[in-house]
Amino acid sequence: MNALKNGKNAEGSAFISALIFSSLLFVTAASFLLMISSEYKLTDRSYRDAVAMNLAEGGVDYAIQALESGDISNWSGANPKTKTLYSMQTAGGKALGDVYVEVFDPQVQHPIIMSAGYVPDMAHPALLDRTVRVRLNPGVTVPFSAVFIGDEHLKVAGSDITDSYDSRLGEYGGENVGSNGDVLTNGNTPGAMEILGAVLINGDAATGPGGTVTGGGTITGTITADCAMELQPPEVPPPLASLGYWEGSGLLSLTGNSTYTLDPGDYKFRRIKLAGNNVKLTINGPARIYLTGYQGNSIFQTGGEIACNGDVVFYVDDRVKLSGNGITNSSLLPQECLIFGTAGCVDVDISGNAALYGAIYTPEADIHLRGNSDGFGAFVGKTLACTGNGNYHYDEALSELEIAASGYSVDHWQEKE
Repeated sequence: MNALKNGKNAEGSAFISALIFSSLLFVTAASFLLMISSEYKLTDRSYRDAVAMNLAEGGVDYAIQALESGDISNWSGANPKTKTLYSMQTAGGKALGDVYVEVFDPQVQHPIIMSAGYVPDMAHPALLDRTVRVRLNPGVTVPFSAVFIGDEHLKVAGSDITDSYDSRLGEYGGENVGSNGDVLTNGNTPGAMEILGAVLINGDAATGPGGTVTGGGTITGTITADCAMELQPPEVPPPLASLGYWEGSGLLSLTGNSTYTLDPGDYKFRRIKLAGNNVKLTINGPARIYLTGYQGNSIFQTGGEIACNGDVVFYVDDRVKLSGNGITNSSLLPQECLIFGTAGCVDVDISGNAALYGAIYTPEADIHLRGNSDGFGAFVGKTLACTGNGNYHYDEALSELEIAASGYSVDHWQEKE
């Protein structure tokens, strides 16, 4: 009887143990499955969140490209301009989601972009979305990083010397003389840079990859083949582009012993021409002068003097020829006498007798420096040939001068859930 009882108790204990074990196993399995399910949901949400943010960021890139190309005018609405991109896919055809983009004030300097990415799509009841808000700055470039820059080719011959100084510290000379008279080219062929004869480069020389420096001139700094600059024509400020032509069909022509003075302001001419040893054009800055629409020379000076007093900027869309006394600058600050060449400016010829305190940026032009006078500032062209006997002094203050360029940079970036 006791044995029977003991057997039944043992069976009961085994059953209870099995039941407890099964319960524990079920709880463990359920917990494991719940954990797997939670991890899957978390992973899926993280994936969809990342996709939505990538779509939103892609919408920003799409809007910037439209602003730069002018395609924004084809978007819906007036302000903001809007665009919806449905059913975005990977390169392999996998569906990602939709993108909705708004561009506020597309015509101003600092447009604002709002871009939202939706996964799996905008109409799905369980959609997940992410939004990016971006404020843009107009594109800028720093054009003057060396005394001579020839995009495709650079040649310095004669007995020219380059060095540097800093106009923020005063005039050139004495302790204000440095060894940053660098010369650069993107040229990537043998002989892309020629430093000939008795030339002395007090600075570095750099070509594009594969380019070489030839000639018997002296370079005190390093010679490298790692130059990779991006040169592009500057944009003409909108107020200049919208001005009407000055009287006389826009031709400002001085001959004989004549003189003329331009007061501070913005001007738009077709051409400036000076012919005669005693002619003089005085420009009182601040002044911006846009020379456009003439089939020939934007500035044609065979004599006389163009005297700049204060901050003067020229924008030219055709050839430039400076001889005689050239352009003088009463402040002796190169950044206050600038010549910018647009895409139509393909040739700049300078052979003036007076020292030039200024900077020239004409990335589509062949620049010829033929004079025997000194130059203070910087010179940038498609090609550059300096064949005179002058000395050229790079103004290190120009390394901080920025000008408007195509494109945009991001000023402020904000992500929203």
